[in-house]
Amino acid sequence: ASLPVFIAWSASNYLKTNTILAIFYGAFLVYPGLTALINSGEAVSLFALPVPQAVYTSQVVPVMLIMLAMYLVEKALKRILSETAQFIGMPILETLIMLPLLLCFVGPVGAIMGKYISMGAQALYRVAGPLCVALIGAFFTLICAAGMHTALIATALQLIGMHGYDSMALVGAGAAAYACFGVYLGYTIFEKNRKSREIGFSA
Repeated sequence: ASLPVFIAWSASNYLKTNTILAIFYGAFLVYPGLTALINSGEAVSLFALPVPQAVYTSQVVPVMLIMLAMYLVEKALKRILSETAQFIGMPILETLIMLPLLLCFVGPVGAIMGKYISMGAQALYRVAGPLCVALIGAFFTLICAAGMHTALIATALQLIGMHGYDSMALVGAGAAAYACFGVYLGYTIFEKNRKSREIGFSA
């Protein structure tokens, strides 16, 4: 249930947004009272906007989209407000903007996207499971170098949150990590130069 909170904290550090507010939004998503309210079957609204039913406790995509929205909102507010106004009123203004976005738009869209990503990953694994794992393992170093590993990790976390396990992305990534370990170990053993051997050992 605390997964969105950790993701919010991590994303906030990466995007250089207000960490305290990011953690608040992540915790707000998984607050039991809120979850019970929006999934009670009764019509729920915020500022006259309807709040769709959704469960965020084991979701990854919604909180990532919310953190991106938070980054854009903070960037816009910093352009509009003076430094003094930012210090006094920015947290309140940002929260007033973010809560409707979080509950009525970005959060529900992210929940739908996360559901289909999970379904797509499972379907891909059923059709070509071993091949998918082999391809991820073979190209994982290049995937990391291109910065595309975050999408894979997000998919893995989504699967773990919904089903309790991931038998595709993290398996391939783990195989790639052990292969790299083998390469570095072999380099360290057979390298003659002492300095180079130390670099291999540390790697």
